Amino acid sequence: MEGLKDQSKGPHKSAYMKATKEYEYLILELGKSSNLGDQRIRHQLERLHNHSFHLAAIYKVLTRNEVNLLGKLCRKKENKLFSAPY
Repeated sequence: MEGLKDQSKGPHKSAYMKATKEYEYLILELGKSSNLGDQRIRHQLERLHNHSFHLAAIYKVLTRNEVNLLGKLCRKKENKLFSAPY
């Protein structure tokens, strides 16, 4: 009954590539030189080098090499004033 054995339920292929040493170097250069966050680094790599990486992979490369990450931009929301129609 070999055909009834459990098989891996995980994905067999990943849509995103893993970061090799040369792509790690590109990610680090973009992170250090241009002060970009992980989302903008991803868009730059797609635009300039035609490679897409998952945001988590870019984040891991940056944190592994202790590159400063940009914090979330906190914008103060203005209160909307509503007036009654009467």
